[in-house]
Amino acid sequence: MKRVYELHKISGFLIVVGMILGIDVSSMAVFIGSKHFNEYFNYPTPFQQGMVSGAYPIGGLIGCVLFAFMGDRISRLGCFRCSALIWLAGCAISVLVINIYMIAMGRFVKGVAVGSLSVVSSIYLVEVFPTNRKGIATVLVQLTITFAIFLMYMACWTFNRFFNSHYAFRISWGLEIIPALALITGTFIIPESPKWFVANEQYNEAQEVLSRLNAASMSAFDREAILNMYGNTSKTKFVDLIKPPYFKQVLIGITIQTLVQFTGVNVLMYYLVYICEMAGLHGNSKMNAASMPYLLNILFTFVPFHFLDKTSRKMLIINGSFSLALVMSLIGFSMWVYGYDVSPINGNPALVWKLTPKGGEITIALCFVFVAIFASTLSCSAWLYTNEILPTVIKTKGLSVCMGVSWLVNFTLTFLSPLMMSTLKWGTFLLFGIVTFVLTIVVWLTFPETLALYQENALDLCSCKTEVGSSNKGSSIPDFDYNDAFSEIPTVYKLKARANLDQFSLDDHDTIAGKYRSSAPSPVYLQQNPVAAKIATHNYNESSLKPESVRIPEQPNKAEKPSGSAKSVDPEKHCDPMMSLQSDKIMMLTLTTISSNLSDVLVEEAVTNDGYRYNNGDVIDLYASRPSAGGVV
Repeated sequence: MKRVYELHKISGFLIVVGMILGIDVSSMAVFIGSKHFNEYFNYPTPFQQGMVSGAYPIGGLIGCVLFAFMGDRISRLGCFRCSALIWLAGCAISVLVINIYMIAMGRFVKGVAVGSLSVVSSIYLVEVFPTNRKGIATVLVQLTITFAIFLMYMACWTFNRFFNSHYAFRISWGLEIIPALALITGTFIIPESPKWFVANEQYNEAQEVLSRLNAASMSAFDREAILNMYGNTSKTKFVDLIKPPYFKQVLIGITIQTLVQFTGVNVLMYYLVYICEMAGLHGNSKMNAASMPYLLNILFTFVPFHFLDKTSRKMLIINGSFSLALVMSLIGFSMWVYGYDVSPINGNPALVWKLTPKGGEITIALCFVFVAIFASTLSCSAWLYTNEILPTVIKTKGLSVCMGVSWLVNFTLTFLSPLMMSTLKWGTFLLFGIVTFVLTIVVWLTFPETLALYQENALDLCSCKTEVGSSNKGSSIPDFDYNDAFSEIPTVYKLKARANLDQFSLDDHDTIAGKYRSSAPSPVYLQQNPVAAKIATHNYNESSLKPESVRIPEQPNKAEKPSGSAKSVDPEKHCDPMMSLQSDKIMMLTLTTISSNLSDVLVEEAVTNDGYRYNNGDVIDLYASRPSAGGVV
């Protein structure tokens, strides 16, 4: 009997991935402040400290680039296995370290593995999990990351206390081998991504995986149904990311990831032990205070479990980042008010600022609040937002670029932080707060909501019924008959158009009036088709959807000037396409959207991807169009 792929098994695999993504984050937090570590490596300079901390994120950047080139070639499971092997190599280097530069090298190699895993796990989750479970799956991965961070911190603290020698960090870093071995084993249990099979035209394999995911007969999914699920699977190049219509979405994803890094969360978590030393904490008091944020990170990551699949991603990011900007600014302000210059603390040249007892209590308490807010908001929502804003056709390369920029910013900040703390001191944290506030304003004013934006998988992979086009509980796409809709005109339309649907008027600029179908794909579907239309609202409201037709006036000869403005059009008189064709000699279009506020559409031409040009008087249905195997025009 053939194996049935169950979501809880795939979730277990993602837990292992989350362990690797988080386990090395806190692997240095205990040791950078320990006496025997600094003595063993001859008290690293601020530059060497920055090199060790920055090697990990710069490796993550290389890992993202590596995945961008190999991700579509060796399959998702192949990427998991390669990343695990790279991780094992990094662990071996870390265990055998003899100088500070080997630590940096080991962290760099492990960073390459984590960078690749951060992208492939994101893509795999989106491609395999149904729409109504992606939020929970995202929280599960993030929760595992936070647990791994805390677990590694406690392991390092325990070994450091009992061994008090170089064996402490060697044993701690050697334990990181375990999740990599589990990851390799798991790749032989979970399925390959059906989206990857479709992209490589392996439809039989995709059919088999989908059937096993649904525990249904293999005849439940034919090739047409699979294509409808995944839409455009054409290959893209990096140069496509800087061209319309994808550039804006990639830029949005990059900005969100940059915002996450500039909140200063990674710097705060990594160098919190420094803040504890500034506050005058020593021994167990310092370790207990430094471990608290890792525990809070776990507890407050449970919060998004209850609302992430229902809450506006954009507003969650805005509220979270604004709160983080405020708290980080307060941290800098309290350090300024209650601090003063001192000689390097414990011989550490990065620590030249001391806090009074009251200032230390306030600052550390604010650090705890900061971590709690981040875990409740940006830790999951920013990651999910970046996934949803990128169309499927560019997701592999687009997400690699977004995550690569995130790792690059992470490297820059962690590398410069010791130098910044030795020069800017309290101003370091105030700078993070100001930049976060500015980026939050940008997100608030210009970014779209993605809660209603879903990829082209019109049927849920794991909860759809056996008939294509049947109702799907939890599906994000309104019900309609895919076979009928897509069999009419299986082409892509290249339109140069703008419309004003609020006034229903025609003038010498050829504005058009239009009405919509009620069964509409998501806005991301329209964005991935070359329809030059601007959606002015992003609110999903089924009750506002109305079937309407579009009148396009006959284009005047270029040598002739339009003879005055056309008369106002009553939309109720133009619902019958044949009546419109006979009386006005116009071309009818059925636009598809969930918005009733499409504005300023001027139709100049309508051309299919196979070169066919529609003339005035022709009837075409954009709702029946879908990307062909050759990709969009």
